[in-house]
Amino acid sequence: MVSGKGPERRRIPVGILGCSDIARRRFLPALQKARNASLSVIASRDIEKAKRFYPQAEYDVAAYDGLLAGDNVDLVYVSLPNHLHETWVIKALEQGKHVICEKPLAPTFEAVKRMTEYAEQKKLLLCENIMYLHHPRHQIVKNMIASGAIGTVTELRTSFGFMLRDREGFRMTADEGGGSFLDQARYPLSAALFFLAGAAYRFEGRSFFRSGLNVAMKATALTDCNERFTFSIGFEQQYECWYEIIGEKGTLRIDRAYTAPADLASTIQVIAEGHATSVSVPAADHFTLMLERVCDMILQERSYGDLYRDAKRLALLAEQARESCSRVDLGE
Repeated sequence: MVSGKGPERRRIPVGILGCSDIARRRFLPALQKARNASLSVIASRDIEKAKRFYPQAEYDVAAYDGLLAGDNVDLVYVSLPNHLHETWVIKALEQGKHVICEKPLAPTFEAVKRMTEYAEQKKLLLCENIMYLHHPRHQIVKNMIASGAIGTVTELRTSFGFMLRDREGFRMTADEGGGSFLDQARYPLSAALFFLAGAAYRFEGRSFFRSGLNVAMKATALTDCNERFTFSIGFEQQYECWYEIIGEKGTLRIDRAYTAPADLASTIQVIAEGHATSVSVPAADHFTLMLERVCDMILQERSYGDLYRDAKRLALLAEQARESCSRVDLGE
């Protein structure tokens, strides 16, 4: 069921599976602005919590299974703890629903492979929410690289870290798919796949653990195109979120690279052949842009093959990075 007929603008009815912080702060406001989607149902294990979760809009409430069994949702946003992603994505696909799933799609490559293969079998959309890449500034950077603004790219450096103050949530619980790696690594790794030409990576690095939980990682890789890739992530530091792309003639840098607020105008800093300049990019809501692209794909009945491919490439790169890093125990 897709609402709207004829020349009227059609909107995909969306259901929210899980009353998460990211759903309330970013996804639901983006959904309210989207030109081709509308909020239909919010599901929670606690129905009363679902009723009061987002007072800015009208919607139905349901338990998880009730949302999936209903005929008033075509697209499900899965925003549950990481260890539940595979189970509920598969259940949504079984009920004929398209799915956007928060990152990571699953903790392992094999799980992502199972999920994408089932989505392909069912001819349904399955999108891992790498939302930041939908902000136009990253394509502008890519176009600048293609134009030769900094010469041949030799290196990508990036860091994403913050002080995680919520010590009780699933991100601090290993059994629920918590830890810095699963929470943060999709950002720098997807940036590498987006900007670098290499297809294969050789990693080395260290993964830091405290009380049995991964709290940071620092790694370096060399691609088969001889590009260097260095990333740092962590839960125990002041906020840092940037990438630099180094070429033979210059450097491009973006701050707040992965977490730009919807109302923040961006600046791409450029140093080329000794001259510093900047390129301004208007504010954009990458959550809204992601959602609109997904809904366009459904409404226009496009192929979803690129989404499956991208999810598997990212999961494989993540597994290679994790397996290549030595473990360092920091104690309690």
